[in-house]
Amino acid sequence: MNDLNKTYSSQIEDLLIRHLLPYDYGHYVDVGAFHPVKQSNTYSLYLRGWDGVLIEPQPAYTRLLREHRPRDICVEKAVSDTPGQQTMRLWWGASSLEASWPIPEQTPDGDPVGTMNVETDTLAAILYDHATVRDRCDLCSIDVEGFEAQVIRSIDFTTFRPALFVIESVEWKSLRKTHRDWEPTLLEHGYEFATDNYANRFYFRSERQDIRTRLNQLDNKP
Repeated sequence: MNDLNKTYSSQIEDLLIRHLLPYDYGHYVDVGAFHPVKQSNTYSLYLRGWDGVLIEPQPAYTRLLREHRPRDICVEKAVSDTPGQQTMRLWWGASSLEASWPIPEQTPDGDPVGTMNVETDTLAAILYDHATVRDRCDLCSIDVEGFEAQVIRSIDFTTFRPALFVIESVEWKSLRKTHRDWEPTLLEHGYEFATDNYANRFYFRSERQDIRTRLNQLDNKP
């Protein structure tokens, strides 16, 4: 039996998401979905009855996503502001299109690492084919290891306006905060900063006063 109160995110992001979006049903877009369960910001929502679009370029993980998340739509691509083919750097299951993303010669367990060519597309183009989720999206989670700015630039904010964005905001290894590279785009398109757990930053659509109210409830807790 699944525990609906369990956290699956890397740093309990899903607990905060469930507080801000406390619905039995909704839609999400998960960019850089990785594993269907481990370190997932959307799996606890899936267990509650939600569904959405999972975008993951690595074939091994897209197979797992399709097997364990059959209600979801799985897209085997990487999101970029440049459609076509790009080189993805790999390390121990993690991956990035960022050319400067550092990778060692092998993982701590001795598994080889390296690069692979992947198909890329804009988030606007991918979601054009999944308009039901796009037009009713409650949550967009973005975890792309340093490529967040390019993903956000690829969004068409006239058609895609999720209630909540959760975006990884630290550089791998150095732990440098990266949000200054892409936050202005969100603010310009009617989103407000909500909170930060250091690894991720949360933004909500300005007109969603219900989310603001739930944030205030957290701030007022003793």
